[in-house]
Amino acid sequence: MESATAEQIHWHNSFNPKHYHELTPKQKSRVVESFQFFNEKSDGRLKDQLVLGGNVQRDYITKDEASSPTAYTEAVIITCKIEAKENRDVATADCPNAFCNVVITDEDAWHRFIVRLRGVVMDILLEIDYDFCNKYVTINKKGEKVLLVQCMNVLYGSMVASLMFYKKLVAALKSYGFELNPYDACVANNTVDGSVLTICFHVDDCKISCVSAKVVDETISRLRNNFEVVFEDGSGTMKVHRGKRHEFVGMSLDYEHKGEVYISMIRYVQDLVDTFKQAQLTLDDGFIKVKKKSKSRSSTQLMAAPKNLFVVNEECEPLSDAACVLYHLMVAKCLYFAKRARPDAMTAMSFLTKRVKKPDREDWEKQHLVKYLESTKNLPLILSADNSDNIYTYADAAFAVHPDMKSHNGAGLTLGRGFAISISGGQRLNTGSSTTAEIVCVSDILPTTQWIRLFVLAQGLKVKKNIIYQDNESSVLLEKNGKKSSSKWTRHINIRTFLVTDAIAKEECDVVWINRDYMYGDYLTKAQQGAEFVMMRDFIMGVNPFNRG
Repeated sequence: MESATAEQIHWHNSFNPKHYHELTPKQKSRVVESFQFFNEKSDGRLKDQLVLGGNVQRDYITKDEASSPTAYTEAVIITCKIEAKENRDVATADCPNAFCNVVITDEDAWHRFIVRLRGVVMDILLEIDYDFCNKYVTINKKGEKVLLVQCMNVLYGSMVASLMFYKKLVAALKSYGFELNPYDACVANNTVDGSVLTICFHVDDCKISCVSAKVVDETISRLRNNFEVVFEDGSGTMKVHRGKRHEFVGMSLDYEHKGEVYISMIRYVQDLVDTFKQAQLTLDDGFIKVKKKSKSRSSTQLMAAPKNLFVVNEECEPLSDAACVLYHLMVAKCLYFAKRARPDAMTAMSFLTKRVKKPDREDWEKQHLVKYLESTKNLPLILSADNSDNIYTYADAAFAVHPDMKSHNGAGLTLGRGFAISISGGQRLNTGSSTTAEIVCVSDILPTTQWIRLFVLAQGLKVKKNIIYQDNESSVLLEKNGKKSSSKWTRHINIRTFLVTDAIAKEECDVVWINRDYMYGDYLTKAQQGAEFVMMRDFIMGVNPFNRG
């Protein structure tokens, strides 16, 4: 079997064969195993990948030394809104053989791992250069041929691979004139001919946008010069996609409608549905089955969560170990796309994620969220930015709804239409009134709103006001008055109140009262039902534009 990976690695002179006696004691103790994986592509071809083992590396490489920045989900979504508003030309690109292209410099020489090769990769290397490599081949006790090599380039499985590629990509972008956004190290901007050129990247996947298509073309050409290496088999070309529809970090981005971006993750929703159905078949032993057959409902009647979502029955029978694993798997799958494209599922997810350690039968049955998602899998998140240059956040709290009598936060942030960022989660402290709960809610979501404001400003846009809407007049007055209304409160509540008051005084945000009828953050605090659920869902998903009274 041919190995494209072996040929590409040899092309890059990635391996330097070694005799065991040439190694230092430290190198001998850090010899890394290699593994060859084969994946079948959609066209039937087999793609192989050489991966280094990480167990030995973890003994001497700390998390701080290996951590590489990745684009924040919030930053990706906000840049999509900006692109739609400015009607930018958008392109996505995938840097080929990202890690193999990174040469380990003498400064980072301690990352030149000694790797033990065997099997297909070693056989291919011998075919390519037998005279050179054969003299380094040895036979182990099992009769296997073994070849020790020193990695001169970064390979998959190396704990520092992502970080070293990040450094190379950032260095290249800076040489083109880009500057990193100080509030997200994976978003870079450059001004070309009066237009802002933005690159948002996640490891080797890049999203490039500018009003001028010519500027985008020139940027892609520069990236090709730095990162594209075409091999004899034709592989190694940079994959570039142009047009109005793109796939980026799992999200389908559709810019077909002027001024709007449609975000969907249909494939991930279907994968969750298939996993749930398979789990039902696997655990179909009479334990998981619901006793009463529920009447079939149309997609408009299905709700994302049951009315008793936050109710926990301490006497309910726990799930089996196998069911717990499947429950955890499905919650993780759902959380992935709910944070990105399905904020209508966030309220249910805020509860289900708390139950992954010790789920019971009722928790399993509350996963009828899956049925709702199946019936609405084609529902996109529609986002757009208006011309007000304002940031709007709808913040609300449901008082003492959890079994421990803690309240629940719900907040959604938008630049015009649809919630770009949705927050739903329990508060970490008990409060004595709904007013206090509302103050805690605002103090909890304040850092996010401040970060978004700073990020948008760093992108070169104006932010006139950063408005936080609340439907509790008492909490609004307390947050604005500060010390004037704090005499009878305890210290931990004072701290949160003054945090908001200080932000208002610095004009970093403004807290404004809004009628409950227009408090869309309420959707993220409780399991709404019926017509109210459908109305609120359509607002936060961007199906209908917001009405601020």
